[in-house]
Amino acid sequence: MEFDARAMVEKYHRLCEQYVNDYVPDVNIARGETRFAKEPDASGLDALYSRFLYPHIREKKYLFSKEHKSLPKNALKGAYSELVYDTEGRLHHAEFDLGQPGSMADYLLDSVGSFMAYFYVSDNLRIDYNVQRRANGELFFSRCNFEWSEYDGDGRLVSVESFQRNGTLHDGVIIDAEYYSYENGVLRHITRFEEFDTDPMPRMLTLMQRMVPDLIFNPKHSEFELCPAESGVVMKWTNFYRKSQNITGEFLIPAENAGKLTEHGIPLL
Repeated sequence: MEFDARAMVEKYHRLCEQYVNDYVPDVNIARGETRFAKEPDASGLDALYSRFLYPHIREKKYLFSKEHKSLPKNALKGAYSELVYDTEGRLHHAEFDLGQPGSMADYLLDSVGSFMAYFYVSDNLRIDYNVQRRANGELFFSRCNFEWSEYDGDGRLVSVESFQRNGTLHDGVIIDAEYYSYENGVLRHITRFEEFDTDPMPRMLTLMQRMVPDLIFNPKHSEFELCPAESGVVMKWTNFYRKSQNITGEFLIPAENAGKLTEHGIPLL
């Protein structure tokens, strides 16, 4: 599968125009239940309930922790997200405290603290904001990225795409994406693209090209085949590292682990 950069940039602008730009984040909704869940540790997931599947498969386990009605005894609050449900029982957003201000931007915004807020707008869309708490009680929202998911007619996840602002002054974006295919309802193939930057730093491009002239990047590209085996599911992977070199390998997901992932909606069996 090839990465169509132009189509992806057009999709990014279309989604912004149709859904994202006009969304008004609100953390002060009428709450139903509030729960707590531990943030995934170095999992490759950018937020609780990100819909990317590969990180779970790579770790051979479901990465999201159990939700609790209160913080567990002796738990570090800074390791947990607060999950805010609305009065109809739907997850509205999650908040992850970032602690005391420390950057120049914090001081310029008169911030007394900040947190990440992940808004679960729909089954398709999650939008993430950095939220600064100002000394006068106001909240300043700065959008960081959003994640867009699509499904087939049977409700199976077929793609997840993440769009993150790249930090430039104009509208540059970094895109990560996964695409899924199934056989008899079981996940059998993943295509993964990582770190496509619409506005990469020229010096970085020059450095990479000097170090490995035929390196494949912007984006990185990997393919994964999930093959049934007697002892579980074998993941066979190909990393398209250079135009002259692919790196391949495989690992086993034991049947017990594959069964638990299937129970959590990642159908490996």
